[in-house]
Amino acid sequence: MTPPPSLVRALEVGHQETLRLQVVRSPTPVPQSSEAPLFLRLTEDGQGLETAIATYQRPRDDKVIHLVGAVHVGEPDYFQALQMFLDRTGHVFYERSNDPEDPLTFLQSISGANAMLQGLSLYHKKLAERLGLKYQLDAMSYDRPHFKRVDIARDTAVRKLNSARGLHRIPRQLQLYHMGLVGVVGARADVPRQTRAQFAQYLVESHTRGGSSDFIDATFRGYRNKLVQAWLNQWSCEHQSELGVFYGAGHMRAFDRHITSPRLGYVPVETQWLRAF
Repeated sequence: MTPPPSLVRALEVGHQETLRLQVVRSPTPVPQSSEAPLFLRLTEDGQGLETAIATYQRPRDDKVIHLVGAVHVGEPDYFQALQMFLDRTGHVFYERSNDPEDPLTFLQSISGANAMLQGLSLYHKKLAERLGLKYQLDAMSYDRPHFKRVDIARDTAVRKLNSARGLHRIPRQLQLYHMGLVGVVGARADVPRQTRAQFAQYLVESHTRGGSSDFIDATFRGYRNKLVQAWLNQWSCEHQSELGVFYGAGHMRAFDRHITSPRLGYVPVETQWLRAF
């Protein structure tokens, strides 16, 4: 099989010496059980976070897929390394379910679901500032011709949230407004801050469990994962030879199970780890 391009070679173009990155190349073992591999881990000292770029290849036609797991906040060098890798990848699918340019109806714009999405975006942005990090949407460029947004539109996200089955104990709209308020309050400067180590620990624990909650899984991960998996099926039948899937690390275990299934037939080749912070 043709060897896949590695992150180390991608970083050789540009100013590799300026990047304070931990890049660890290691073989990706074929899972010995039904458990998919993890895409987040703590640094050796337990004070930071690393994300994985897992590469898979299909023996019958040498197609390559990179599952590029990411977190929404990180060091500038982390996002620079991701950008360099993706810019040198043949095709890229990326996530963006809360694009402010997506149109909403008036009722959707004042709904609890939209309030929740706005609160969540504000929380992530303020969290990055507090931790001395960069917010992904401010640090990455998505205007590349080989980048394709593969995600639900904002109006679909709002509809899915407004009809989520996990919100049945109290009126759904009130709970969604509450979630949005929690995001806004959590972004306030006078709220006690998490340290980087605490935030990293929280993310790894959530990733190990496989998700944040049944509500989040059913509304976001489940529906969005199926959309990406459909595009992966289609791409695997086309003539392109290399694809990067740039999504949150929480989605990657489902993608791993999908592309390594007998239907698609990809096998793990290598894993490369980047220190996010």
